Amino acid sequence: MQTNGLDAIDRQLIGELIVDGRASYAALAPKVGLSQAAVRARVKKLLDDKVVTVTARVDPRSLGLGVFAFVFITIDQPARVVGNELAKIPEAVFVVCLSGRQGLLVEIRCRDNTHLLDVFDQVRGIAGVVEVDSLTAMEYRKSGTSGIAEEILGTPVAMRVAKPVPIDRKLDDVDLALIGELVHDGRATFVDLAPKSGLSQAGVRSRVQRLIEEQVVVIQAFPSAEALGLASFAAVQVAVRGPVEPVAQALCARPEFTVVALSGGTYDLVCEVWCRNYPHLLEILDTVRAIDNVGVVQSNTYLEILKEDYRLG
Repeated sequence: MQTNGLDAIDRQLIGELIVDGRASYAALAPKVGLSQAAVRARVKKLLDDKVVTVTARVDPRSLGLGVFAFVFITIDQPARVVGNELAKIPEAVFVVCLSGRQGLLVEIRCRDNTHLLDVFDQVRGIAGVVEVDSLTAMEYRKSGTSGIAEEILGTPVAMRVAKPVPIDRKLDDVDLALIGELVHDGRATFVDLAPKSGLSQAGVRSRVQRLIEEQVVVIQAFPSAEALGLASFAAVQVAVRGPVEPVAQALCARPEFTVVALSGGTYDLVCEVWCRNYPHLLEILDTVRAIDNVGVVQSNTYLEILKEDYRLG
């Protein structure tokens, strides 16, 4: 598979930034055989061209968010109109127009069940919403593009996952301010972060390093689908006849599956798939149907992403 306009050094740099989004130019230079100045120019171009985005990821539980849901919405008005209204809900971190009977998918992240019920009421109150079908996400087994990136870029990528904040401490306002800035720009310098947090550069360095060392914050590059030569995406829901775990493991092993979540409701697994084109998607779906104990497989193609904002989690 060819990547769009990327050479071998670009691909290697992207792989290194997926592993460590804050890797210094001094650390990157010997790995790709270029000077620090050349690496700086390459990384800047990758960021400016939106080939990759470097951002911080945090376990939502660290921010007091412990209840997640995938909401499939049937509508009787234009999808963009209804979807843009849904996107105004802060707890709606992902809104996408779908093919099929249910025209929209919304991922919602809340503090608790009461909070979730309140958000559902907001959703049902939006003009054009006819029916709301929700699946509670009980556990995310996979979330990220490292698998598909590794396969396409041809360079090893070790994915790291953010952990909940340790039980013996709590994130304070300074931590939250720093996390917010790092979500916006994962490569923000300590000089940039100091005035926004009210700390000295040394204080910021200490705080950020602690957050990273404890893996409360994971900072990495997320390559765009276009950069990887991918043009099709789909939500895939799977009903399982027997134990869910073997099926979940099989799906996680497929690089095209960027999200695999155990869910409660009509389907046992809710997934996201990145693929080259529709024939590739058909191949993936046929592979899923061939897995032992897989029952019903439902897929909806992404038509347009209206919101993708995980700053709440």
